[in-house]
Amino acid sequence: MNLHNYHKKNYSMRKVDKNIIYTLFIRIIILSGFPFNIGYSQNDEIRSASQVARQIVDKIISESSFETKTVKLLSELGMQVLNFDDLNTTQKNYHYYSITNIYCPSDTSLNFGLNFSGDLEIYINNKSVFDRKNGNETFIKEIAYTLFNFSDTFTVDLEKGKNTILCRLKSNNDQPIVFLREIPKMAEDELTAEFKLNILSNENLLNQWLIVGPIDQSFNLLPELLENKIKDNYVIGDKKYEWKLIEEKSVEELFIPKINTYQRESYLEWHYANGTVLFGMQEVAKVLHDSKYSDFVDKALNYTLQNYELFKKQYFNKFAFRGSNHRMFRKTMLDDTGAPALPYLQNYLETKNKNLKYLIDEMCEYVSSQQIRLEDGTFCRPEPIEMTIWADDLFMSVPFLIRMGKLTNENKYFDDASTQVINFYNYLFDEEIGLCKHAWFSPTNGKSVAYWGRANGWMLWAVSEVLLYLPKNHASYSKILNLFRNHLNGIIKFQEKNGMWHQVLDKPESFEETSCTAMYIIAISRGVQNNWIDTDNKKYASLAWQSLKTKISSNGIVKDICRGTSVGYDYDFYFNRKRFENDPRGLGAVLTATTEMIKLGY
Repeated sequence: MNLHNYHKKNYSMRKVDKNIIYTLFIRIIILSGFPFNIGYSQNDEIRSASQVARQIVDKIISESSFETKTVKLLSELGMQVLNFDDLNTTQKNYHYYSITNIYCPSDTSLNFGLNFSGDLEIYINNKSVFDRKNGNETFIKEIAYTLFNFSDTFTVDLEKGKNTILCRLKSNNDQPIVFLREIPKMAEDELTAEFKLNILSNENLLNQWLIVGPIDQSFNLLPELLENKIKDNYVIGDKKYEWKLIEEKSVEELFIPKINTYQRESYLEWHYANGTVLFGMQEVAKVLHDSKYSDFVDKALNYTLQNYELFKKQYFNKFAFRGSNHRMFRKTMLDDTGAPALPYLQNYLETKNKNLKYLIDEMCEYVSSQQIRLEDGTFCRPEPIEMTIWADDLFMSVPFLIRMGKLTNENKYFDDASTQVINFYNYLFDEEIGLCKHAWFSPTNGKSVAYWGRANGWMLWAVSEVLLYLPKNHASYSKILNLFRNHLNGIIKFQEKNGMWHQVLDKPESFEETSCTAMYIIAISRGVQNNWIDTDNKKYASLAWQSLKTKISSNGIVKDICRGTSVGYDYDFYFNRKRFENDPRGLGAVLTATTEMIKLGY
C-alpha cells in the first residue's frame, strides 16, 4: 500500500469517535504514571500538530516588534576603549593622555591584552608596565565568545583596592585609539579588575577615563602626572587643555516589549537560534499554505536588510561589541554565519529575491573560506580550548552548505557538507552506545564528558537536511544514510517511557529537555517519510509528540528549553543549566517538529 495513502486512511479512521479514543488514551497514561503538567488541560493534549504550530507562530508574531529604541552605549565585555577621536581633533606626532583606576579585591597578578595605534606607554601606580612603538591596530577582533585577538600583552602585579593607570599615546595616524582588556585564564571566567574613575571628582564612574590632548610632544605632562600632580587644566602657550570624560555614545537597539515571554533577545536579532525560528516558520507557512506566516518571515528578513548599514556602523565605528545584530559583523564562528543566514538562503531558493543575494554571498564566503578547520577540513573552534569540534556546528554549517549546492549546482558545496558529516561522526560518535559526545578536543585527542541532548539533536537534524538535498548518486550518500540510521538507533534506546529525552541522554537524573526531543521527532519523522528507516519507528515520534505537547501551552508558550550551552567539563554543568520559556534555541526545532508531524497526519 502507498505509504502516504496508508497514513491518510489511518488518519481518517482516527477522526471517527476521536473523543472516545482520546478519553481512553488519557485514562491509560494517567494510570501508567504519565507526568501531566499542571495548567495544561485535556483539550491541550488533543490538539492537532497544525493547531500547535499556529499557536506557537502566532505567539512569536505577537511578540515581534519592528522598531528600535535609543540607548546609552555601555562598556561591554570589560573592554576599555580609549578613542581619542572624541577630542574632535587628531594630529600626528602629538600626545594624548588618559587616566583612571583599577580596583582589585585582593593583591593579584593580572594579564592584559592590547590593540592600539601609535606609540603607547602605560604606567600603573607610577611604574612603567608597557612601552611599545608603532602600533597600527585600529580595531579589535573577537575570535570567539569573549576571546580576542590582541597584538600585545603585559602582566602586572596589582594591589588590593585602588591602582592608578596612566596611558600616554603618541599618534601616528588619523585614528588614535587604544583597546585594553584583562585576559582571564579561561575565556569564560569572570574578570577580576574593575575600572572605576574617581580622579578630580568624588564620583565613582565605572569604565570611564579622563582624557586630554592632543598636546605638542615638546610639552611633557608625564613627570608631574607620575607625581600625582593632576590639575583640572593646563595652559600651554595660548591654548587651554582640560581633562574630559570619554564621550558617551548612544546606539539603536532592537526593541523588546516588556510583555514578551522571552526577554533576552528580540526575535529579529541576527542569531543562530532566531535563524532556526524563521526557518521553522517558513516550513509552517508551506505546510499550512498560510501566506500570513511567509509574509511575516519576508518582513523580518527585509527589516534586517534595511537596517544593515545602521548596525554595521554601530559595530565598527562605535564599537558596540554586543549591540543589536553584532554577530552579523563579528563573523567569527558558524553561529554568526551559516545558521542565521539559513532562512535568507531558503527564501532566495524559492523567490530569487535579489536583495538577499549579497548577504548570502557574504556569509557563504565565511563558511567556505574563513571558518577555522582542522587539517582534514573539519570545522572547529578556538574555544574552550584551541581546535575544539562542537557537535552544534554541524547544524550551523551543513544545512546552509547543502542549499548552496542546490542553488549553484556546484559539487564543492555538496562535497564539503558530506565531508563535515562524515568527519564529525568520526570524531564524536561512540559506536558502543550509539550517541555523540558534545565535543572533541584536538590537544588531547579526546571527547568531552557528556552526551548532551541538543548536541545530538543538532547533528541528526543537520544530517536529515543533507539526506533531503544531497543527490542520491553522490559518493557519500550511502555512508551518510548509515550514519543517520546508526545514530537514530542509539537515540531511540534512551527515550523515556513518556516519550521525552533527557538533557544528558544517558543520565535519567537530568531533566527532560524540550529542544532535543523536538529534534529527534524531526529526524524520526523524516526518516519514516523518506523510507530512510522502517515505518515501525513512527511510534517513537508519535510517543514523543504526545509528550512534547505537554510542554506547549494553548497560548503558544514552549517550556523547558535549555539555555545556550558551552562545552561543559562535568555533568553538573549540564544538569544545572537554566531553562527558559520560548527560548529561540528550541523554538525553531519545535516548529519544524510540528510540520513533520503534520505531514504524518497528526
